[in-house]
Amino acid sequence: MTTAAGPRLRTAAVFVPSSPMLLPGYVGLTDPIAEIRGLAVGALQDALAGADSVVVLADHRPPVVGGWTGEPLGVRVGRRLLALAGWSGPVRAGTGHDGTPATLLLVVGDGSACRSAKAPGSFDERAFGIDTTILAALASADTATLLGLDVGLCDELLVTGAAALRLAASMMTERTDLVGRVLWSGDPWGVQYWVARWSVRPAQ
Repeated sequence: MTTAAGPRLRTAAVFVPSSPMLLPGYVGLTDPIAEIRGLAVGALQDALAGADSVVVLADHRPPVVGGWTGEPLGVRVGRRLLALAGWSGPVRAGTGHDGTPATLLLVVGDGSACRSAKAPGSFDERAFGIDTTILAALASADTATLLGLDVGLCDELLVTGAAALRLAASMMTERTDLVGRVLWSGDPWGVQYWVARWSVRPAQ
């Protein structure tokens, strides 16, 4: 498909937050995360147009705050966002990726949860550096930087998206045709969130 602005970019990966508030039943009469949910769903609706299947990548450990049993939080968030985006096709959770161009990666996770005194992990000034590094890598589709994230530091700063980011990068490390874009970023409640996508640059 082409438009007056040029060929449509196919999306290879979408990156969204893993907040429990993205799930039904976790907000009250007001929905403080409605705008973020809308941005994530909108990014998915655009990306799913050329997809045949979706692989959800998320941290399988318990969330930073609150108890959790059953399917990992990030996977549940991913499935919920996909449903809101109108997706009814195949969804796999885990590490499997058959490498076909029509498989979309949905990468669910957050940056540091140590960006303010009221954050789940309290304040740690190192949070800003790691989050800046991740956001720059998302904006430039820099797989090498994501693969090189310091796992120990990410654990200390409660970067719940680190494992999923590294896995997504490992799946696409050989790609040289990716274009990154951060659609939104912010740190409500002292936790770094983002909505981003990696698209495939059209062949010349």
